Amino acid sequence: MQAGGGYQGFHQGLSAGADLGKKYANRYIFATNYNRFFEGKTILSESVRYDNYTSFDNKMTYKLGLKHYIVDSLYFAANTSTGYNVPTLYRLYDSWVGNAALKPEKSRGYDLALGYMGFKVLYFSQKTEDLIDYNYSTFKYYNVPGNSEFKGLELSYNGTLLESLIYDLGYTRLFKAEDSIGADLPRRAKDTINYSLTWFPTQKHTVNINGYYVGERYDNAAGTVQTGKYNVTNLSLRHNFAKGYTGEIEIRNLFDRFYQEVDGYATAKRSFYIGISARY
Repeated sequence: MQAGGGYQGFHQGLSAGADLGKKYANRYIFATNYNRFFEGKTILSESVRYDNYTSFDNKMTYKLGLKHYIVDSLYFAANTSTGYNVPTLYRLYDSWVGNAALKPEKSRGYDLALGYMGFKVLYFSQKTEDLIDYNYSTFKYYNVPGNSEFKGLELSYNGTLLESLIYDLGYTRLFKAEDSIGADLPRRAKDTINYSLTWFPTQKHTVNINGYYVGERYDNAAGTVQTGKYNVTNLSLRHNFAKGYTGEIEIRNLFDRFYQEVDGYATAKRSFYIGISARY
């Protein structure tokens, strides 16, 4: 069993040239535990967390999980959980888009999975009360009334080739993303694909190419403003030039695709980043 706690303080300073001087804090404690049964073939996990906010209601959340190996690497897994997501200070108090009346999101859901070797298929279902979203009519953040519902299927596969290549593929099909009256929520793609390929040419060098594809997606409830159907690929090169030191070159949006995650707000073109990290 593991247990712990912490303190987080948040402060909103300048916003559109004005110092808002807004802040809130959170004190939290958590505990996690797992048990094995039937010669280790069945694993039961339990997690609980309690958050004590200065500006929001306190909340206890949990997660219960069960994983059972049917034979060899073939397993079945199930999880049920609750969540609590408080609005950020930017969404609450920004001079342009802020809404001080925002309430925290409360969610509950479950998932069921079947896996074998590197392959996994997972079904998920979640309901979120007071979902925080952006309203393009008022140009402010707001809480979607009632319970919004999400259901979908995830397929993933990962493995190794020639001991130096690691690949990871993922596909998500979103069956439902609706508000409390059954209307489709905007900016939720029905189909998304994620991919990653990592190559270790030497013990000191790493090459990674990764990206994602977003399928058909509309930015408005009427389904007339298309912001999907694009692919973004990134490339990174890492070199461990000394013990504990790594240099990295990253190229984001490698093929310089034009795309919009939100209608009217273009994202960055091809971008280059260089950095050094140290570990002691």
